[in-house]
Amino acid sequence: MLDSILGLASSPVATLTWWGHELLHWLVTMNAWTGGLLVGAFLLDKALAGRARASWRLALYAPVALRLLLPLSWRIPLAHAPRVVTLLTPLPQGLLPPSTGLPVMHAPAFTWSAALVVAYVAVALVIIAVRLRAYLSLRRELRSARVASAQTGSTNAPCPVLEHEALGPMVVGTIRPRIVLPSLLLSPEQADVLACVLGHESAHVRRGDPWLMAAIQALTVACWPVLPVWFAARRVRSLMEMACDERALEHADTSTRQRYGHALIQLAGWRTVKLRPVGAVELHFGSGLRARIDALASARHWPRVVQAGLVAIAVGGFAACTSVGSSEGTRRQWIAPTRELQTDEDLVAVCGLLLEVQDTSPPHATPVRYRPGALRDGLPPEMVAFCTSPAVSDFVASRAWLTQARNSLALIMYESAKTYMTAAASGRYDLCPSGAPMPKEMPAADMPGDSPKWPDDWNDRAGWECLHFGIAEPTWFQYEYVSDGQHATAKARARRTNYRGEVDEVTLSVSEEVSGVGADRFPKIAPNIEESWVRVP
Repeated sequence: MLDSILGLASSPVATLTWWGHELLHWLVTMNAWTGGLLVGAFLLDKALAGRARASWRLALYAPVALRLLLPLSWRIPLAHAPRVVTLLTPLPQGLLPPSTGLPVMHAPAFTWSAALVVAYVAVALVIIAVRLRAYLSLRRELRSARVASAQTGSTNAPCPVLEHEALGPMVVGTIRPRIVLPSLLLSPEQADVLACVLGHESAHVRRGDPWLMAAIQALTVACWPVLPVWFAARRVRSLMEMACDERALEHADTSTRQRYGHALIQLAGWRTVKLRPVGAVELHFGSGLRARIDALASARHWPRVVQAGLVAIAVGGFAACTSVGSSEGTRRQWIAPTRELQTDEDLVAVCGLLLEVQDTSPPHATPVRYRPGALRDGLPPEMVAFCTSPAVSDFVASRAWLTQARNSLALIMYESAKTYMTAAASGRYDLCPSGAPMPKEMPAADMPGDSPKWPDDWNDRAGWECLHFGIAEPTWFQYEYVSDGQHATAKARARRTNYRGEVDEVTLSVSEEVSGVGADRFPKIAPNIEESWVRVP
């Protein structure tokens, strides 16, 4: 998460593009999964209607939310965890300064996937704003509410009961719920209806329905493009009302049920204040009228053990189905290379999308570095973890560190050959004489930037003056040129500390010899710079 936030600041388009690809994949998958779960839950819900209580049937829609909240695959593929590179020993490279051939990655233009993320966030904010407006509207209306008359006290309501001129009957509030009743309902002639209403609204509070409604509201905001969620939320809302009816009529006789049904019909249109354009998480007594009256008339429930068992089996089956068959494992599977990184080409083949070209001109060439925002370009997380591991980062640093020595050795050999050809024109067929190691002591710096030594003596009148070679910049290597006139070897030595705290000494060398006879003699330079690493105890 932190990487994504940092990537959004450093490379917003690349980050949004990655988020867009992930969002599209998630939305397509979730619409398919939740759609199938919703169809199955709804069919079973209808099949159990009249035989199982609505409070039990509510659980049938839990797998829809579970599918949204859990990852696409419930299993954590530990077997696919990235391997850690252990010993990074580069193979010999070419003589001339290496050209990595890495593609230059430019910042992309604003893409459709980035626009998808922006649209997703924008619509979610609009929904939040609309619901916030409804909530504030409800609060303004409730300012004129007052504590209900004493006749409601005998109902043993679990929360305060308020009276309002127009609003209600309903439950408002989540942390501190309140029952709101319209003034018309508190008249003496409405005593029977009042008892039905208070029994129903009290059931909402005792069941914790305000918390469930708040969770549904949050889920529909976060997952607004997942259409099955909206249908599931509507059905759950209807079942909540039926469940409260069942609780209010737990031990009621036939006449009480009839009065309750008449109360539903009478109060269905009592809400006179419109909280536009949507509700504010309030729970109304008169919602879902027809389905609730049908439920009152056809309640022939099976034993509770049977109801609970059937619903539990169904929910368990739906939940189990959501944990298998996901494409996440296949789509995300990425195995780190079985062999160690050895060359720049290996690095490009494995982590090329994470790299970009830098200036490779001597003496401070940095062949590769991580591209800003690349961690958000839709790459498998295992690949990102591998390519940004300390071992690979150390490898990248070592390649940049070695470029200075490679360029310098190539220049030494080039100057040696040029001096030989110049001298051969006057009849001298010898390579330049040896030069003392420069600087005289091997620099102690571990990595570039760690206070390298400044060369203070490149004026050796033998080898270095003959080669026309010197370094006027900081160096992390000690150079040596040894020659017997017909054979010559140039070496660069340095020590560095790797990411594990181990000290390695690296030696790069390239050789040259005079070939041919007489005037046909010419300097022949070895095709590769040899590179060797030795662990220093």
